[in-house]
Amino acid sequence: MLRKIVQSAKRKSYQDQEDERNQYVNHSSSPGDEFTFAAEDPKFYQRPEFNLVMLIVSLITANALYQYVALQTCEYDGLYECIDKFLLPNLAECLILTGISALIFTAVLYVNLSCKNKTKLTILVLVLVNIFLMSITNTTIAKNKFGGMYGVAFILYVIIFTIILSIRRCILSIKPYMNLRRLLVLSFIVLLYFRFSFSTKVMRSCDNWEKGLFGEMIHSEKYCHIPPPKICMYELTDRIQDFSFIDCSNRLADEAVIEKAFGIKEPFVGLADTTQFTQQERTFDRFPYSVYKHSKGYSSYDEAKKAGHEMIVDVKDSRLDIIVNRNEKLVEERKKLQKGPRALNDNLIVIFVDALSRQRAHFKMPETMKFFKSQDTLEFYRFHGYHKRTYENALMYLYGMSVDDLGGDVRENKNQSVVEFFKEQGYIVGHAGNLCESNVFEQGDWIMRYIKNSIADHESLSHACDPHYHNPENSFGPFQGPFSIVRRCIYKRDTFEYVTDFGKKFMSTYKNEKKVMMLDFIDFHEGTGEVVNYLDAPLAKFLNEIQNEDTTIMLMSDHGFHMGGLKIAVAGYEYTTELLLPAMMVSNLKGLTQTQQTNIEYNQQKLITHKELFNFWKFWASGKDDHDLSFVSKMPDDSETCHKIGEFCKCQNFQSTPPGHSSL
Repeated sequence: MLRKIVQSAKRKSYQDQEDERNQYVNHSSSPGDEFTFAAEDPKFYQRPEFNLVMLIVSLITANALYQYVALQTCEYDGLYECIDKFLLPNLAECLILTGISALIFTAVLYVNLSCKNKTKLTILVLVLVNIFLMSITNTTIAKNKFGGMYGVAFILYVIIFTIILSIRRCILSIKPYMNLRRLLVLSFIVLLYFRFSFSTKVMRSCDNWEKGLFGEMIHSEKYCHIPPPKICMYELTDRIQDFSFIDCSNRLADEAVIEKAFGIKEPFVGLADTTQFTQQERTFDRFPYSVYKHSKGYSSYDEAKKAGHEMIVDVKDSRLDIIVNRNEKLVEERKKLQKGPRALNDNLIVIFVDALSRQRAHFKMPETMKFFKSQDTLEFYRFHGYHKRTYENALMYLYGMSVDDLGGDVRENKNQSVVEFFKEQGYIVGHAGNLCESNVFEQGDWIMRYIKNSIADHESLSHACDPHYHNPENSFGPFQGPFSIVRRCIYKRDTFEYVTDFGKKFMSTYKNEKKVMMLDFIDFHEGTGEVVNYLDAPLAKFLNEIQNEDTTIMLMSDHGFHMGGLKIAVAGYEYTTELLLPAMMVSNLKGLTQTQQTNIEYNQQKLITHKELFNFWKFWASGKDDHDLSFVSKMPDDSETCHKIGEFCKCQNFQSTPPGHSSL
């Protein structure tokens, strides 16, 4: 009974309060608007018209900023000249403008993130379409246009800003449910988690940075001092941009694409033999078009094979076959050039992975490292580049020259690469790669005034110019081609598989002959640092299949990871240091004298460069230790080598040569 009285009193109290509120509303309302509360007129910035104007102005501004950056064109001729004189001087400004554009777009998305409000939903869809159109237009990255690079930066900015604003939205959504006690408890748990993660993962992220296959970098006053980073962001950001879900099995041949590029309608395409190209046809700009020009169509596979093609595309079946035709005349010619018996191995395989530092080799290619650990391998901990990019370093290890050696009048007797030296010593030379270039660095008209383009005896390069993979008008595209951030596929397989296919067949075709095989992989030269994941296991399998007692195998690179993207943006010291520390490993090197063996083992800790690599190849091919300093020589003090490297030397205990004064 008492409970009913209390409940009745509560209901009466609630009713009285409701009556008071209704009475207040009635007195505050106008007679003609009984359902509307009296309120002040909205401010001008709260009106829909103003919001619409602001939306239009924001989108126009964001688009204008992005297009201003994306449409800029370099007026210089060469790629490296455009990078030095156009891209790098404007990089900071363009990245800032791209970031502002992305921030505006992200803010508009954030404000209109609603599926219930039709107006906001319409705006949301329009902005997303706008972003999509921006991502597929002006995306060229070629020698004089870099819009595609800023397109990737734009998308990264949008992702980062979206994450930040999403975190803000989450915090605001839980705020009403948080009292002081809950807030303190939650904060304690979060801080405890981050403290544990920081101490166990972040602060230990560099534990393996100095370690190698059988040892680690030794610190001593007599050695170049390269301190390890405190925090290794490459390790901490690993796999967050992994697109391994993409499969090559559905990458089929498109007859229209083939007909447009090659002008061929037949069901079989015999790809061009690049060893028959003229020097002009092997230049950077002309090479892909030379492949299209000299490729031929056939009605049957046997017809193409009979014509001598070593790469044949079956268009209907989306299949590319690699063949190595034995050349008996070549075998006899090279035997005549051989200087007699020698102690060193008869075969050399050079595995070149562009942009691979020693540290990334261990971290990103564990299966390949297992192979080298199972061999008698020498690892060079302080192998150091002359520059941050391929051009200068490759010029040194292929031609033994620095950029300072170029210039002046056109040379009648042009410098020849180490490939020609291998031939002169009686070796059959094979070369394959998944980059549409005749060599590993841009060789245009200017530089070929001074050097001769290297031509191997057998080359498997034409497939890297296939139009399904390589776009000569936009070769630096982020989603297609040799620098793509996603898996590189043609004819249902990874592009690197055709390189290893050539390797197997070249080694078996010339099984009993002395030979040098150079295989180039471009799979780490991209913005995420993840595409090389697909290469690791197949490369290790390939090496295990072809290795034998009479073959020396080298894993090398030109420089470290440098293609841009999120990893470089956060890596700091790790990026700038690894950039000059490319991978260099040599396995199964037989026939050295005791002095040479002692020197090369000691040199694993010494500061050593691509110049010594060039000389080492000449030593290996000739068997004569009468060349300049090489891996098997007694190297000078690291301070002297640092001085030769010049401005990019990373030794903190030595003074390098001032910029522009390399002593080479």
